Amino acid sequence: MVCVWAEPGAWKLPAAYLLRNAGTLVRAGRAGRAELPRVGARLFALERRHPRVPEHWYVEFLGTRAEAQGTGLGGVVLGGLLERADADGRPVFLESSNERNLGFYQRLGFVTERRLTFRSGPEMWAMWRHGKRS
Repeated sequence: MVCVWAEPGAWKLPAAYLLRNAGTLVRAGRAGRAELPRVGARLFALERRHPRVPEHWYVEFLGTRAEAQGTGLGGVVLGGLLERADADGRPVFLESSNERNLGFYQRLGFVTERRLTFRSGPEMWAMWRHGKRS
């Protein structure tokens, strides 16, 4: 299980970081080297579409091995972030690349804001979970 998130105000990834890590992201997504340009273009497109306000927590990546899916592990791992977000009253934003995962996120309080389409590759869904004060 891997979960990568950014604190409020820290989500913006520098172009140099995206370029330097594109190969790792391609391997993690099981794409080949020929996919590097497409993956890079998608990362830059997501960067351009990322909401600037309100200040928010950002779930950059959440993934698990297929055999561990549906066991509740994702909710446990993401739960720590959601507790922190609730404590400071800030929303959480993410983009889901798998329509099958929308129900999982909705059960955690996320609402689909919009569908994101790209020239190539699968569509994605932008989702928000609005902060709750403890």
